[in-house]
Amino acid sequence: MGGIIVGVDGSDGSARALDWALEEGAAHCLPVKVIHAWSVWRDDATPADHDGDTRESAAARLAEQMLEDAQVRRGELPPVRATAVAIKGDPRVILTASAESSAANLVVVASRGATGPLARFFLGSTALYVSRRSPCPVTIVPADTRRLVPSE
Repeated sequence: MGGIIVGVDGSDGSARALDWALEEGAAHCLPVKVIHAWSVWRDDATPADHDGDTRESAAARLAEQMLEDAQVRRGELPPVRATAVAIKGDPRVILTASAESSAANLVVVASRGATGPLARFFLGSTALYVSRRSPCPVTIVPADTRRLVPSE
């Protein structure tokens, strides 16, 4: 089946990873699957909204909205076949298993968006896990566009 899998979580870093994945998909005529993995154990993951949505529907809406926003940012660039899904579970496991089951060509994730001069040099746990266990190549898009080394 192949294609590109990109993990999103609603953060600016994952939006940058999604933008990068869509550009790569367009360049290589590959479909992009946007995955938002959610869990009931993390209160901050995907809360239910005030209209009574379940975590599952809120997670699906987040994935779809991130894809729609990315397509708007792309404007008139070449179209990319892309789908968005929300899957309940640990993002690390979901992304790795999805890459394996779909015979993905590439997995794209954002690095952790930590702040501070030293923290920026470390990957987040999802990026590290996926980079070590993915059955295909992994691209880790920096969550922060600022330079890692201060200019002189």
